[in-house]
Amino acid sequence: MSEAMDIVKEMVASRGGKIFSGLTAAFAVFLLLHASFFWSYGVDLVDEESFVHTWEISFTESVMSSSETTLIGDEETYDYAYTSERSTLEERMVAAFRITVSYAESSGGAGNPCDSVTASIKPSEMPAQWTNDSTQISGNSDDCSDIVLTLLVYPEYPGQPVNERGVKEDDVLDKWEIQDYGVGNLVCQVSVDTTDGPTSSIPLTGSDEGEEVTVTWERIEFSPDASRVD
Repeated sequence: MSEAMDIVKEMVASRGGKIFSGLTAAFAVFLLLHASFFWSYGVDLVDEESFVHTWEISFTESVMSSSETTLIGDEETYDYAYTSERSTLEERMVAAFRITVSYAESSGGAGNPCDSVTASIKPSEMPAQWTNDSTQISGNSDDCSDIVLTLLVYPEYPGQPVNERGVKEDDVLDKWEIQDYGVGNLVCQVSVDTTDGPTSSIPLTGSDEGEEVTVTWERIEFSPDASRVD
């Protein structure tokens, strides 16, 4: 036994033995640090990566608008074209489109009533909620009031905060970060049917030959944000 102890002492005293002792000590320190880190943060890591939480999803809305005005003759139809490009969205998504068709009686004839104007959004290949009950893509007016059309776009978009279940923030936001919806072309088709007043048959008074119609396109956009509730 004493001979074995002498050999161990010689190994430790030698240069190789000192290196061996140093490596052993370093490994022991590493194990202690690793155990300390896991004890301090391990529960949090498991909690973040493995447990399902409740998240509140909130939405910040903005509106991008453009308009076009043209003179439409009696019993004529004009197509107002609009293009929604992905490059203009940046990090936002499209919630819906609101299209306002406005006009006023402009014939100047005494007692001339408002003309009849009909507007409709022609279905296209744009990904949108075309068959949703709240989508309104046609309308008419004969009293010079605005025609307001609505095309819902993003599926199940609530417009107000909602709660979602998920492990991480990315999990619950993925559903609300799809930019394919609402990208493409739309056409608003507007027709005018003029209505002459009681003095239109009187010489030199003239008749109603058309109407100036303005179509305003509003693209309602949103960006989502998530905060953990529990």
